[in-house]
Amino acid sequence: MSNFRIEWVANTFPLANRVVLRQLPIIVGAPALFLFLFMAIITEENRLLVALQVTGIVVAIIVVLLALAALIVWLVGYQQHFVLDQKGVRSQLHGRTKIFLRVVRVILLLSGRPIMMGSALLARPRDAIDWEEVQRVEVDPRQYLVASRRMPTVLLVLYPRTFHYRV
Repeated sequence: MSNFRIEWVANTFPLANRVVLRQLPIIVGAPALFLFLFMAIITEENRLLVALQVTGIVVAIIVVLLALAALIVWLVGYQQHFVLDQKGVRSQLHGRTKIFLRVVRVILLLSGRPIMMGSALLARPRDAIDWEEVQRVEVDPRQYLVASRRMPTVLLVLYPRTFHYRV
């Protein structure tokens, strides 16, 4: 195969993505279900009422925090730089998004709180997948999704207005 390289920058909003929206109920629902069951087991009086109240409060807090995070991402913007070449696909954060998340990572690392420091270290500003790992490609009229045997899945946003290439 000859050497080729295609690069582009896409302005995206993660919560406008169908894949992310399909995973949100699982991300919020599964822990809520476990919390509900746990509260129903450990509570002695009014089991269902207490379990519903506690679960409702926790889910409401998660939804508010998610809305706040979505607002911040919407205000800052979410740009990704994509590269397709003979080896595979690479994606990394770009522009203001990259700078903003670097600042957040530094703040988390300096927080002195082990959980926050760990989450800053685990954050992935870039991802890559080799062609050998690609199992399938799901085509959406507005976006391409390259799914691999390993997690996470790489999402390629290919809007014609943001697509520029170099050979």
